[in-house]
Amino acid sequence: VGTTYGSDQTFTTLQAGSAPTTTTEVATGIGTNSATLNGTVNPNDLSTTVVFEYGPTTSYGSEIVASESPLTGSSSTSVSADLTGLVENTTYHFRIVATNDIGSSSSADKNFTTLLDYQATMDLDVSFNFPQHDNPADYTTADYRLLGLPGNSGTDIAGYLAGDHATGWQVYWDNGAAANYLVEYDGSANFDFKTGRAFWVISKEQIAINTAVASALLNADNAIEIPLHSGWNMITNPFNRIVSWNAVQATNGISTPLWKFSGSFSESTTLNPFSGYYYSNADGLSELVIPYPVGGSAKQLSTGSADGWQVNIELASGEYRDTSARLGVSDLAKDGIDSYDYRRPRAVGELPVVVFERLHWDTDYPAFVSDIRAQVTDIQFWDFTVTAQERKSAELQMIGVDAIPGNLSVILLDKTHLRTVNLRESDTYTFRPVYGGAEFAVIVGRQEQVDQQLENLLPRQFSLEANFPNPFNPSTTVPINIPEQMRVTVRVYDLLGGQVATLHSGIMEPGRHFLTWRGKDEFGSLMASGIYILRAETEHSAVNRKIILIK
Repeated sequence: VGTTYGSDQTFTTLQAGSAPTTTTEVATGIGTNSATLNGTVNPNDLSTTVVFEYGPTTSYGSEIVASESPLTGSSSTSVSADLTGLVENTTYHFRIVATNDIGSSSSADKNFTTLLDYQATMDLDVSFNFPQHDNPADYTTADYRLLGLPGNSGTDIAGYLAGDHATGWQVYWDNGAAANYLVEYDGSANFDFKTGRAFWVISKEQIAINTAVASALLNADNAIEIPLHSGWNMITNPFNRIVSWNAVQATNGISTPLWKFSGSFSESTTLNPFSGYYYSNADGLSELVIPYPVGGSAKQLSTGSADGWQVNIELASGEYRDTSARLGVSDLAKDGIDSYDYRRPRAVGELPVVVFERLHWDTDYPAFVSDIRAQVTDIQFWDFTVTAQERKSAELQMIGVDAIPGNLSVILLDKTHLRTVNLRESDTYTFRPVYGGAEFAVIVGRQEQVDQQLENLLPRQFSLEANFPNPFNPSTTVPINIPEQMRVTVRVYDLLGGQVATLHSGIMEPGRHFLTWRGKDEFGSLMASGIYILRAETEHSAVNRKIILIK
């Protein structure tokens, strides 16, 4: 019948040999920033390229070609690669990846840890500058520096300061007590630069330090243990390199913040060499463990996530500014004290600050810088006090109000002046402290409940409160309550009814106002000692009060 031919097909015979086989060997020549990677590879009769993959995790991330690559032959051959530029005291993972025309193979993971570059001594070269004033009394709290030295020199701080104590410089140490906590320099061992110790320092001259000191001793985990006492501690970095505070928190199992000072306090995320810090030992630790800092290997503090909101309270008073206070809510918080509520650090002297005074939380250390609570259901009051320059304009700004659920009213209540601000409409409030401070509350809640509370708190009738001080010399302050906008006249009269001075004449807005009489008549002449009559008048009423001037 005939012959039929099928369609053409092809095939290729296998190449002699097979995919390479690999084995990882231990690393050798390990230094602070170098090591040699080792292993064996059998090319299995085919030309084979060999690389080492390496990095701080089993994801590796870096590679280097083996010195012997490419390989040929049918027997296992030793391969190696020299690494440089590594980070000290860091664990690295590595493996071999070998490839020929048949395929690739990877060896098992191995790891090594670079050595620690920690010397018995360290060289210090640093200087500290301060404002220059001829009179020591002209120095303010904001001029002080919190400073410390790495290592463990054991040297009295006076050895680094020029001039005499109390006239050329001043140093304080905080002993952690609830009261009488600032210890003035007395030449005792308390003022030696021990491991991790910091001081408050002010100096008329620059402090220049250029010397070698003994390094602090490492423990078995390559960390340094800073001794702690109860209460507040002034600490410094014992290493001459930056340490992450998050790594310190994770190592010690704490969530307490670290406070730095630069004219005012703020939270710090790092421990920097030569800087001092405030740490509240609320966890009762006997020492604070500072891990040796290495790149990319710091422990991280695990934190839970939660729904909530926070409002930052910023205070501006003259040239000072405090930005550390905050209030808010969190699903993970409770209404009483917990790990979200931080104590406020303390300085040498007074600073303009916002403070949550919470004696029911801690009678010894009642000053807090944050108050974070459970979620608001009906209404919550966050009471706080402000310390600022007396009778000088100060400003509060509330940042983050927009994060509060829209169904809640948000009011700032000035408890001293009996005024309110709807923080939904304005986040800024300007005031003048009367006593060097003022009392406030942020009220968050449902509108009807907030309105009901304010009705009971704000002035409901015109009244003249007791002046203070009384008797007085040379001046006294007169509080007057105004329930609504009205024209008010306040004058001082003698007992015969003669007008002495006018303290105010004009419109007053609702709230509590503070007027001052300095014991002078209308012409600026000082009045004689005796009893005088304060009279406050509106269109519809008048109130009198006796006051006593004593010289």
